[in-house]
Amino acid sequence: MSQQQRRDVLFMDVHGVFLTLEGKQEREIALAGKQQWVWMIRTALAQAGALPPQIKEALLDPYGFWDLRMRLELSTSKIEGGKVVTEKKFQERVNLRLLRKVAPAFVNSLDLGGRRRLARQVRKLRRDAPRPPYILTPQMRELVQWLVDEDGRWMLCLTTARSSEFAQQLLREQNAPMNLFVRVFISEQVGPPKSHPDFWIAIAKKLQSAVDRCVVLENNLVMGMTALQAGMSVIFIDRDDAIEEFISRELGGALAGITLSSVGESLPMDGTQFVVCAKSPAGIKLCLERIKGSPRGGT
Repeated sequence: MSQQQRRDVLFMDVHGVFLTLEGKQEREIALAGKQQWVWMIRTALAQAGALPPQIKEALLDPYGFWDLRMRLELSTSKIEGGKVVTEKKFQERVNLRLLRKVAPAFVNSLDLGGRRRLARQVRKLRRDAPRPPYILTPQMRELVQWLVDEDGRWMLCLTTARSSEFAQQLLREQNAPMNLFVRVFISEQVGPPKSHPDFWIAIAKKLQSAVDRCVVLENNLVMGMTALQAGMSVIFIDRDDAIEEFISRELGGALAGITLSSVGESLPMDGTQFVVCAKSPAGIKLCLERIKGSPRGGT
């Protein structure tokens, strides 16, 4: 059966799922990302002239700050004037809300232009920060090969909110088996940002697939939530349990109205959505093996 004949679709994020940080254990990978966000906020404030007493250090614990960022990302509007804002503008809005939480008096003392420049500086620091090496691990390579050779259910696609050049360069460097994937969907080329449900609806339409026949592998809570809002199912890569704990603690055990399942449970996929957290490629495989229902077009 060719890729084009498979009706169910598996979308896999490029950075953080398909590719992971080199030389780090699972929990170290998750912590590194959280620490980088703290560094960016702290550096942007210092460069703008904020003094140490003006910064709420208690909010800059990496895990506590991640929780704060998730709450703000989930509650920040993606609409302006009836239109979906760009990924860049959305992140600047989130950054400004974060900065106001961490250094309220300092940020509120700035004029509108100063606040905007500060929010943009966080984005610039993220863009210009030294990028750790990403690698395609043997475990993920084996999972993808298993999906094609043995499981046989899925049309495989990659997704990313990063630039096309950056994504393609990493995939080439890792000699990724791109012949196993049907498409690479890049947010800037699709139109709607990846942090909005319309992105997922658009790429399902391009593949002529119903959204309820799509499963998304993500390590970003907001991206996963918007995929759920679009009608897809989601498997999170949750290396340090932060996503699962956040959903349980902050969201009552459900994301976008879908109750969190556990790895090993039987997962529905006949007009019903699921959301589950796995720690590794082995956990992903277990989740995919537990999906109920025949593939679309299957017997």
